[in-house]
Amino acid sequence: MSRKEVKQRKKSGDQSNENQTVTKDHIGSVPIKNPREHVGKEFLVKFIILITSIVIVQASPIPTVDVHKDPSSSLLNSYLAGKLNSIEYVTQMLIAAVVSVFFDIFVVYFHVATPPHPKFVLITSRKISIYTHLVSGITEIVCGIIAFTVTDQRVQQTATVVLALASITHSMTAYYQTEVLFGAKGIMNPIYLYIITIHITFAFRLFFTPTSAYFLMVTFLVLHAYVWCRVFIFFFRMFSAFNGYVYTVAITLSGNLLFPFALGPIGNLGFILVAVEYSILEYFFSNKKGKDLSRKLFVEHERYALITEGTIKAWKERLAQTGSINPDEKMAKEVFDSYDKDGTGKLGVNELQSIAKVLGDNRTVVKILEMADVDGDGNISFEEFYRFIWNAGTHRLPKKPATEMPLSDEEQARTVFDLLDADKSGYIDVVELEMLLTQWGLPEGDAEAYMTSNLKGHKQISFDFFLHNLKPIWSFAVV
Repeated sequence: MSRKEVKQRKKSGDQSNENQTVTKDHIGSVPIKNPREHVGKEFLVKFIILITSIVIVQASPIPTVDVHKDPSSSLLNSYLAGKLNSIEYVTQMLIAAVVSVFFDIFVVYFHVATPPHPKFVLITSRKISIYTHLVSGITEIVCGIIAFTVTDQRVQQTATVVLALASITHSMTAYYQTEVLFGAKGIMNPIYLYIITIHITFAFRLFFTPTSAYFLMVTFLVLHAYVWCRVFIFFFRMFSAFNGYVYTVAITLSGNLLFPFALGPIGNLGFILVAVEYSILEYFFSNKKGKDLSRKLFVEHERYALITEGTIKAWKERLAQTGSINPDEKMAKEVFDSYDKDGTGKLGVNELQSIAKVLGDNRTVVKILEMADVDGDGNISFEEFYRFIWNAGTHRLPKKPATEMPLSDEEQARTVFDLLDADKSGYIDVVELEMLLTQWGLPEGDAEAYMTSNLKGHKQISFDFFLHNLKPIWSFAVV
């Protein structure tokens, strides 16, 4: 029976364990809510955080930094000539701006040399958003430098207005990307929304008051929250610091470095407030409680896989509940048999519900269990269990050693294809590819939308098709 037929029988009301499809409506002790309801709650949480952030920004004091009106001098020259008030404060901001511009060089190079993460480019809307985000960010940097240094006042104000518009665009595209952030959501989401609010608020202030030196400097500096995040990540990885929470710690330090420049001392206190508020809102609006909610909020989502090695280790420990030192596959068989209550050699819906409950009953687990049923019979065999559940998230795509010559496109594609072609059949199963995209952190629906629009009905993928049609995947995997 095909997967389509099984799903049709489910829709017709056949609730028998034998034919029931493993779907997100049936797996887990708590039914998954309507996706629209889930999206609505997530939007409401974000909206409340944005409102709180706006209140904090509006309540923060604005230092008296003289408006730049000298038509014969650049803002930088006015500062050097002592024509701006709060000179010590401005000095600190300019030092931070100069150091930030220095790091801009390396961060821009990183983005040019490193392919974007697939979850940003596989879907057309996200691809447009991420490249608009990149272009508007570079525009801000260039216009900021011009506005600071040129002497022609007309050029200054034109650059300032363009910078403000680019900042607004950059902030809007940043908001769209919050769904696919790396890091621990309970920290990353509120701090990201907080940064976006500060950035877009000062951008609007700058647009309507393009002669304000203070609004210009704050707008320019807040843009660099991401730049400082990349800087911290670089040094953390160099010294193997904060392993498991690299992104979360980096964005937290980055934000707390720049908040005081924009809002004064209230800036960092405001972040603590929105972070606490975000966790409280998730507690009331999320269908997850206790450890499940804690995992949702405070488990780090990495760049290369949504399901981390630490997650897999925890899954295995929770599934096995044993100190067995048997080889991995043998232990997997022991766990499989312990859940196979009726001894059929397959796990039915009720048995899969038990597994989902143990693993946390979240959307990622549901997706894995659903995709693991490769033959669509509504049950999972040991082979499917071992390949897609026990070893979920174990694809760690190789990185080319720095000493080697650059790989050609075909060599890159072949490296990734051979890794995914676990049974060496010369083909990749569609389910394996969709599993990889899910592990990489594509939002629910994005992976399926990409597969539907690009695979053209293929059930298996040949190397030639993989090479010519799926470049966003293999070009990212080996860099």
